[in-house]
Amino acid sequence: MATLQTLINNIDYFYEITKIPMFILNKNKIIDHYPQFFFHLPKDCFKYLINSSMTRWGKVGILSSKSDITFFIIYEEYTICFGPMLCDSLHRYQSPKEIVFFNHLIKKPSINDILKKCISFDNQKFTYIQLIYQFLFNDYLSIEDMRCILHDNKKSEAEEEVKEIIITKRDYTNKIYTYLEERKFLKYIEEGESMSARSFGINFIHSESEALSHDQLQSMKYKVVATITLMTRQVISANVPLEDAYGTSDIYIRKVDSATSSQRLNEVFMHSIIDFCALVKKNKKANYPFWIRNCIEYINQNLHKNLSLLDISNELQMNPAYISNQFKKIVGISLRDYINKRKVEEAKFLIQCTNVSLLEISTTLSFADQSHFSKVFKKYTDISPNQYKNKLKK
Repeated sequence: MATLQTLINNIDYFYEITKIPMFILNKNKIIDHYPQFFFHLPKDCFKYLINSSMTRWGKVGILSSKSDITFFIIYEEYTICFGPMLCDSLHRYQSPKEIVFFNHLIKKPSINDILKKCISFDNQKFTYIQLIYQFLFNDYLSIEDMRCILHDNKKSEAEEEVKEIIITKRDYTNKIYTYLEERKFLKYIEEGESMSARSFGINFIHSESEALSHDQLQSMKYKVVATITLMTRQVISANVPLEDAYGTSDIYIRKVDSATSSQRLNEVFMHSIIDFCALVKKNKKANYPFWIRNCIEYINQNLHKNLSLLDISNELQMNPAYISNQFKKIVGISLRDYINKRKVEEAKFLIQCTNVSLLEISTTLSFADQSHFSKVFKKYTDISPNQYKNKLKK
């Protein structure tokens, strides 16, 4: 209960920092605690939604629609709700009726109030939920876990739409931008070949294909956002750090959103290609063997764990001594140094972008204790975590 009480005591602070409303429901699914600056929802407003619509996966549940998303963490006899958060950052909501969550309320707030008090869901917001989950269960909730939940939630409602799309695509067989051409474009991105990628990119967004919206500009925006998403994943596979890749993606998706003409959209798209290619060139490493790239990917996805050489050798199904010896020869630093450096980079990111305490960051990244965290952090930055945090405040 002490752990839950910590969340209760910080509900207002959590909303102030993250703009994610957090609600604590009792065993009867009635709201016990809520952020005072968010809407004062009916005490039983989640009860019906949870019973009728929530998809549950382990200790996590989700309510999602085309307009909004709410996460639930089941903790003992309590339910902790995060949301609603808006889903579609490209859509300009004009009425509360367009946002499914608020349709369940008898008294609906104005659209302006909703847009002021509700934030769009993205990877950063999911990071906050991951931290709360880690705090409650000392366990890790991955993005893949979230995708499993979303997939289960969307599967049934999407089946008819998929059938319709398949039928429609038959009429566009000769016009659709093919998978092989897409791979060629992404190969240019992975190699940092900006000029070739831009040449391909121009043909792509102006190629004839099925309309994604009745509005031509909106249809082009959807195609550009989809391509930015593909480029983001491609540069990550080329060893670009996650924060750089997703940060660039977020910047350009916002620019796409605000574009008011096809000419401006073309400019944004071309600049996104240039910047993604620049990231690849900046972070380009030697031609690492496939197993090294797998090793690095495994480390990056498991920074919350106390990673050991044995864990990695089991994952790669390779000899531990060989991994240790060859990793240092190829990458230039020892495996342990690489793991610690990545943990420190992640700690710096959390210090910069969240208000999570240094103790919680230390625990989340599986350091032995806060003293060990401070020692490792200082080894790679020359200052302590506390000094780094104070430096950012100036």
